[in-house]
Amino acid sequence: AQELAKGQLEVNKVEAASSNMFVAGWRPAVGWVCVLGMASNFIVIPMANFGLALAESVIVIPLIETSTMMPVLMGMLGLGAMRSVEKVKKVSREK
Repeated sequence: AQELAKGQLEVNKVEAASSNMFVAGWRPAVGWVCVLGMASNFIVIPMANFGLALAESVIVIPLIETSTMMPVLMGMLGLGAMRSVEKVKKVSREK
């Protein structure tokens, strides 16, 4: 398992160093999709429904189902937090 994790780290480094947006940009893209989903659910849709209610419309925009997105978001946030702890403790050589 440790060798597999080391191999994945090397793949991650190569992907991150790539200048091709479709190779290095997929992780940030997933993060932005999560951000847009959360912003829609907690800001955009409630504000739109408030505006529709003020206009006395019977239309109500449903919230986005976030149960599929949350494990991805929590995984990404957890990995980012672990990396920050490594930097603070100076575990790795990268800064």
